[in-house]
Amino acid sequence: MCNFTIIPIYVPFVCSKMLFENKDDGCMPALSWRQRWYGFAFCFCFGSMTSLFSSLALVKRNIPSFAFLYTLGNVISICSTGFVWGPKKQCKKMFHKSRAIATTMYLLCIVTTIVFAVADLQIKTPVKVGICICLIALQIIASFWYCLSYIPYARQLAKNCFTCF
Repeated sequence: MCNFTIIPIYVPFVCSKMLFENKDDGCMPALSWRQRWYGFAFCFCFGSMTSLFSSLALVKRNIPSFAFLYTLGNVISICSTGFVWGPKKQCKKMFHKSRAIATTMYLLCIVTTIVFAVADLQIKTPVKVGICICLIALQIIASFWYCLSYIPYARQLAKNCFTCF
């Protein structure tokens, strides 16, 4: 019978003030960390639910409504991190040199999707549906690439995986 000695491993608690140095970046009133996390959780969940429930428009074959609601959900989810860092710091992080291209592509996809989904551009419905579907696909790819920029070496790993094909 083996006798294991339990060695306690202490993970240092990193104070949120060290992670997020500036509580109030001047763009929003000073909120407590609890209020910031509640705001983040609410916006993220609401945005995710909006994107999820946008699929109900697919059942009705209303692709423009789906594209609009899906995109709106993504915008709300992106804004949720503004509660944690503050909008100014979030924009700085989004347009950092390592993710500026991914951010720009993602935001362009969002704006273009909303324009094609909502605006009356005198385009035939099947063409509008096809464009909305392509823009949603591009939005998902751009979002994925943007998210990978926050994980060290994740983009390189993804590149290596896709070069195998």
